[in-house]
Amino acid sequence: MKRWSSMTIIIEIMLFLGAQALAADFFSLCVYGTPEMVEEALRAGAKVNAADNFQATPLMYATGNASPEILKVLLEAQAEVNAKDKDGLTPLMYAAQANKNPEVLRALLEVQADVNARDVVGWTALTFAARNNQNPEFLRVLLAAGAEVNARSNDQATPLMQAACNPNPEVLRVLLEAQAEVNAKDKNGFTPLMYAAAQNTNPEVLRLLLEAQADATLVDNYGKKAVDYAQENPSLKDTAVYRELLTRSR
Repeated sequence: MKRWSSMTIIIEIMLFLGAQALAADFFSLCVYGTPEMVEEALRAGAKVNAADNFQATPLMYATGNASPEILKVLLEAQAEVNAKDKDGLTPLMYAAQANKNPEVLRALLEVQADVNARDVVGWTALTFAARNNQNPEFLRVLLAAGAEVNARSNDQATPLMQAACNPNPEVLRVLLEAQAEVNAKDKNGFTPLMYAAAQNTNPEVLRLLLEAQADATLVDNYGKKAVDYAQENPSLKDTAVYRELLTRSR
């Protein structure tokens, strides 16, 4: 007699609906399911390297799961660890920006995920982590695996510039301790200090950059200094950091 567990019922429904539904629901299983569900779906015919309309694969979807176990199931089934979606993002990039568990990164890196792969605009996994992930451990894991701390994107921006937009100053600190260039400029002449002044809501991020000897006198391609951007940022104007920035910019 067949045992109708909830897992079996889901797989049976997928099989009844056909291959298209099997593929679509397999992506969802990789995010919300269990390793056992994913294993059974693979046995039922789900394709481990299937791609959706954006060329995202099950492994990319699985980076949204806080447990690395589903990733391991897919990798054991020969999932392509360095596959790219239509924007050039790899599973490692997905994990770097969206996951909360550094073990997911480690699981990908253990099977030779390319830590310095770039997407279509030149971002690396470290760039994504610096901008979007508030857990500094993600950056430590990537740097330990050989991530280029001063990698330049197509517009010449660096991970430190993206970290300057992250509200957690500890993310910035990790890069500074790894010798990130504090006064680097992108193609528009923007420095990390300018990025923070224009986009960050946490004055402590600017304070940390100033402590690291960020040059407040530098001028971008539009003739502006960091203080000019800070003046337009309501979270920074009239703060002690803003006043220090004003003094240092003279």
